[in-house]
Amino acid sequence: MGYFVDPSLMRRLREAVVPELRTWSWPIVWVASCGTGELAYAVAVVLHEEGVLQRAMLYATAPTEAELEVARAGVYAGCDFPRLEVSYRAAGGRASLSEYCRPEGDRVVVRPALRERMAFFQHDPLVDGSPNEFQLIVSGVPTDALRADDAARVLALYHASLSRFGSLALVHSATLAQHPRRSSYTTVAEGGHVHRRVR
Repeated sequence: MGYFVDPSLMRRLREAVVPELRTWSWPIVWVASCGTGELAYAVAVVLHEEGVLQRAMLYATAPTEAELEVARAGVYAGCDFPRLEVSYRAAGGRASLSEYCRPEGDRVVVRPALRERMAFFQHDPLVDGSPNEFQLIVSGVPTDALRADDAARVLALYHASLSRFGSLALVHSATLAQHPRRSSYTTVAEGGHVHRRVR
């Protein structure tokens, strides 16, 4: 289980995006293509520790129902909990990872309280339209590995789904190289991969 799939990105969210989210009364967050849920739970932990999750709504989507079944259950086998704790610390974690999930033998089980502000549903960004307007989109799609036209379609969908001054965070070192409207963004975190829509 890659509970903190990209610790450096999670730290950038804390430092560069959360202060902006605090200015919204009810921020809405979309974790797109969250796989089996680890990315969504990592974002939820960050928002919780920064005092945002309690007044936010986090939508987590995946292309297949099989992925969503695992995500909703929040039970992950074959985990090295001490190693997860290291990743959590690298992401700027302020408490103990055991507050959010507990080890059970070789499994890790997400605590139900973390899911209270989360909703999981099926969505394929290569096929489906915009599900809402969001103040933050965290994308698990490796757009740099897609065909150029597919990457452009996914990134155009994100643009249509972001409110003005909303933030787009890209995991897997993805970039906006294929974005048809890349001039509509400014980079808001050192190291890139976190961008704010300015028009």
